[in-house]
Amino acid sequence: MTHRSETILRSLLSSALIAVAIGSPSLALAQAITPGAADVGRVEDRVQGQTQVPASTPDIQVRKAGATVAPAGSENVHFTLSSISFEGATVYSPAQLETEYANRIGTEISLADLYGIAAQITAKYRNDGYILTQIVVPPQTIEGGVARLQVVEGTIGNITVEGDATKEANALPLMRRYAAGIKKDGGPLNVADLERALLLINDLPGVSARSVISPSPTTVGAADLAIVVTRSPFEGLVGIDNFGSRYLGKWEGTAAGVINSQIFGYNERVTGQVVYAPHGGLFDRELAYGSVAYWAPIGSLGTGVEALYSYTNTKPGLDLRALDVLGKSQYASLTVQHPFIRTRGLNLTGRALFDARSTTTENNIPDEREDHIRALRIGGRLEFIDSLFSGGANTMDLELAKGLNIFGASDEDSSRLTRPDGNPQFFKVEGTLERLQHLTSHFNILLGVKGQYTNSALLSSEEFGVGGSGYGRGYDPSEITGDDGFAAKVEVQWNTPLKSEWFTSPQVFGFYDAGRVWNEDATTSGDKINSLASAGLGLRTDVVGSFKTEVYLARPLTEEVGTENDTDSRFYLNVSRRF
Repeated sequence: MTHRSETILRSLLSSALIAVAIGSPSLALAQAITPGAADVGRVEDRVQGQTQVPASTPDIQVRKAGATVAPAGSENVHFTLSSISFEGATVYSPAQLETEYANRIGTEISLADLYGIAAQITAKYRNDGYILTQIVVPPQTIEGGVARLQVVEGTIGNITVEGDATKEANALPLMRRYAAGIKKDGGPLNVADLERALLLINDLPGVSARSVISPSPTTVGAADLAIVVTRSPFEGLVGIDNFGSRYLGKWEGTAAGVINSQIFGYNERVTGQVVYAPHGGLFDRELAYGSVAYWAPIGSLGTGVEALYSYTNTKPGLDLRALDVLGKSQYASLTVQHPFIRTRGLNLTGRALFDARSTTTENNIPDEREDHIRALRIGGRLEFIDSLFSGGANTMDLELAKGLNIFGASDEDSSRLTRPDGNPQFFKVEGTLERLQHLTSHFNILLGVKGQYTNSALLSSEEFGVGGSGYGRGYDPSEITGDDGFAAKVEVQWNTPLKSEWFTSPQVFGFYDAGRVWNEDATTSGDKINSLASAGLGLRTDVVGSFKTEVYLARPLTEEVGTENDTDSRFYLNVSRRF
């Protein structure tokens, strides 16, 4: 074949392919904008965080207030109470303590009643967190109705850190600095200081901490504290699920490993994760994702810094395979996180991060698209437990993000952006609110909402998506995307009393979720607003003791699933094991 003939043939083939693309909505879409379910730039947010180890709560054993026993016959000794003087009280003023017995002033009481007042004030201290404080009735002669009480405001004497983890010479100093915060002002021990120190130690990679409090052999009114620390040097996870889409592999496998303070020995954590979804054979992939992260503590107040890098490679299937669509994404971030409040019932964590994402999507039209986003993000997370309506656990998260024109970021007028009107120097706000409400001993209800707002068109990886295992469970991940969006869900959970040697803690759940998105750059009213809703029923349980399993049936209620062209019910399965 001559060179001229080859040129003519290539031109004819290209023309034919373009004609097919124009005639096929899916292929025409791929030429300009890749669907959210196939977008390489949206993979990172979906798979990131699957390897996070659930936080454990340290064992804090606090001795209860000892009963103040009135001596025999004290109920027969009476006097008219005019006032009480307190010796050793520093936390509360005499006026504050007087509120505990003001109704008894000017009345006749017995010596046994005075012991009761001492016990009542002891309870006040301990209810306010001063768990070692004791009010004592000393030997005395009561004259003029003035009684005397001795306030022993318990303090911490010696603090020791013990256990296997203390053999790590480089890691031990930080644990000791955390522990030193328990008696930073030298005053009486408050459980909030003890709790924060133990939780910060427990937050270190792989660490489990518990406290042992014992009376000081040398100091009256003081106690010695031993913090027993153990560490799991290695952790891992393997799992398989069908939470993907027919574009990027319905079935996907996940493997991750965590190394805790074993490389440098400074309480660092190194994490690696891979996610793989094959197309037909094992080596013909539709999705390949890999990430590595390094976390380390900074200072002695609980601050931590994490550096993360990930690479994603996609080769979408279904009707996009005819176009040889290839996606590549590189993501890097540097995050600083600080626990402003750290207790078992209330946590407030702030974060600031800078990230860089570069994505490229190419096909054989040709029509290459690329985004280079550099952004600063500032956010916070609030978690708390309350007693409203039988009690509940709440999580709130808010983040502000601003795209920056630095380090090779895309220009706003670039013709190669994933969205022609997308703004690389965007500003957006996104938030999440969830509440797990306790109903009865076996029933809970989970309520959740999330949303995003911006004042400009966003590039594809920054859009708000609905669909997938979080919200819109009857649809593919990011089934619909938009600049602004809102989603909500309700899930009723039944923690069944069933027991078996094959499974433990079975939970049956039913859910309904819905979401809506708005696009700033829509050219038609039909494209401006998209919405969906789904419902389903499922089961969560631990199979054979160590395999966490979630299985559910979800049905799309409003729109067809894009890759299926129907609203049939869909079966989902997720099995994972931590070790």
